[in-house]
Amino acid sequence: MSAPARTAQPRILMARTTSSARLVQTIVHLANDLGLGTVAEGAQKVEQGEVLRSLGCHLVQGYYFSKPVPVADLERLLKNGIEVNASVG
Repeated sequence: MSAPARTAQPRILMARTTSSARLVQTIVHLANDLGLGTVAEGAQKVEQGEVLRSLGCHLVQGYYFSKPVPVADLERLLKNGIEVNASVG
């Protein structure tokens, strides 16, 4: 599923309990109902990315995929190809 052009980016701690998972899922559903995509920040483990994707997040980012890099390094990576963990997604 491709993400809609506009994106909602809720900053919520990774769901560790049933109630917080429900909160994340509710926000994702609300964004979807409004025609917004979602970007989940802070995935540090593959399991976190899988949970976020299963809750309906369109995109997941975080240290699991890559640590922050300077703009020049990012431009080089984009030009030459990126080696990141691609297990989620």
